[in-house]
Amino acid sequence: MEQFLWQFPYLKHLEIKAHGWKNLFDGYQWQKLTNFFTTFNFKFDTEDILMDNILDSFSTPYWLEEKHWFIGYKNGCLFSIPHFAPDHIDISWQTSLRSTALNHTVIYDRLNKITIKTDVIDSNYYFTHIKELILECSISVQILTSTMDLNQIKHLSVLSIDDILKLIPLESNMPQLCELSIKNDVTSDMIERIRLYRFSQIHKLEIGIFTKYSDYITEELFRLFAFVQHLIYKSPIESIQTMICFIDGFKHLSNASFFCDDYPR
Repeated sequence: MEQFLWQFPYLKHLEIKAHGWKNLFDGYQWQKLTNFFTTFNFKFDTEDILMDNILDSFSTPYWLEEKHWFIGYKNGCLFSIPHFAPDHIDISWQTSLRSTALNHTVIYDRLNKITIKTDVIDSNYYFTHIKELILECSISVQILTSTMDLNQIKHLSVLSIDDILKLIPLESNMPQLCELSIKNDVTSDMIERIRLYRFSQIHKLEIGIFTKYSDYITEELFRLFAFVQHLIYKSPIESIQTMICFIDGFKHLSNASFFCDDYPR
């Protein structure tokens, strides 16, 4: 890299994304190469085992005071802040996210997607710009509201349709929510527990259903999600008639995706 950059003595702005060895993570060496740069943004990742003090060479007066270039590190990836700061984070446990910035707000404010895998959340930060929330556990709305601004959520992903019950009423807890993804197949028992509700705000639905009592489940879905415009149906389609049933049943449908193991008859 050093030999390459010396060929461009008038270079002022540089952006690099690279996968390589841990010598890429040497802030002292980069200081020699970037002295005359106006901007320098990079994202380096490696499979090498890195030391805990990996950010020390990027914490010198050159980086922090002269250039005002701040660096973050997460899971083997070193990146410029805010240019290459992540937009997605899992806050279920202590994250390895570290940075040379005194205030992590510059990183967290760029996040728009959060994954939660346990109802014990290890974060003291209140997230204000989250658009997509992935719940891989059952969690109360009280815990969520203490962690993030639910008014900003547009896409919610849950394991089971039962998990929605803890978040009801959706229209007041997540007023901007319009897209719902349900990972596990919906059963008739689940439908019985939720059949009294209506989710008119959901315009995009990703769902699959359990094959037993599928006709009953399908009819109930038409009532529960009456205003769906975009359907992603994950269960294998067994016949063309099944596809027609879904297309006719969702009266506002304009876009549909289906999956089949064999070409349906």
